[in-house]
Amino acid sequence: MAQNRKPGVQVAWVNVTYSSVLLAVAALVLAVAVLLHFAFPEATNAGMQAANHFTLDILEKIAGNAEPTATTVAAGAQQAHFTNLDGTVRVKKANSSAWSKADYSVPLEKGDVVQTASEGLAKIVFTDGTNYTVEAGFAHRY
Repeated sequence: MAQNRKPGVQVAWVNVTYSSVLLAVAALVLAVAVLLHFAFPEATNAGMQAANHFTLDILEKIAGNAEPTATTVAAGAQQAHFTNLDGTVRVKKANSSAWSKADYSVPLEKGDVVQTASEGLAKIVFTDGTNYTVEAGFAHRY
């Protein structure tokens, strides 16, 4: 038998691309996620809901249009809610003498006062769909 090999060290090369590595890692992560889902379904669902809520909060903050969710505002109790808050905005509830910082989760009811500082702005939507803007340096009673 004749040998066609040359004497010395011979090296064989295998090309590995970044996309093939990323695809393999993604397949591995997916396989682990599926196994964890079947092994611990309640914990996996709770983790997915927490991740979804976290992602939505981040995206709403980036977009600048975070609105109150059903869990933060009592259904039926509100007559209006904030859709945009910029700068310093305060709210004085009708049954209180103290001012509190305006928040998307604060429902506005009859008799509440909204006050904006010189750099503040508040946009409010009523349940009938009416929009109202409290411009910088003003107060408005509902």
